Amino acid sequence: MAQLGRFTTHGLWPSNITWPNQKTCDTIDSGAQKFELTMISKTLISNLDISWPNLKGPDNLGFWQYEWISHGKCSYSSFNQTQYFQLAYNIWSGINLVDILRQGGITPR
Repeated sequence: MAQLGRFTTHGLWPSNITWPNQKTCDTIDSGAQKFELTMISKTLISNLDISWPNLKGPDNLGFWQYEWISHGKCSYSSFNQTQYFQLAYNIWSGINLVDILRQGGITPR
């Protein structure tokens, strides 16, 4: 069995003290906060292709759109779409969970 190189991002689900367990943004009036690919730079798209791939299919963009609509727009008052996806990438690039587990004597397979 091949060694696991990195975990990937499945999503970024914003929460806060008044809304700690928000599962979807269905109740959020997002107005114009629809998924807009043009708001994401080509560099960030390349980074997300690595850090946040759709493991169930070939369409990363559709997956990111689903995550933004379902979870990301909850955070729009703090993070616009670009900032949301950049934050998700920054978290992924700053924390290598496989390395952390190995340091604790755990080797994921």
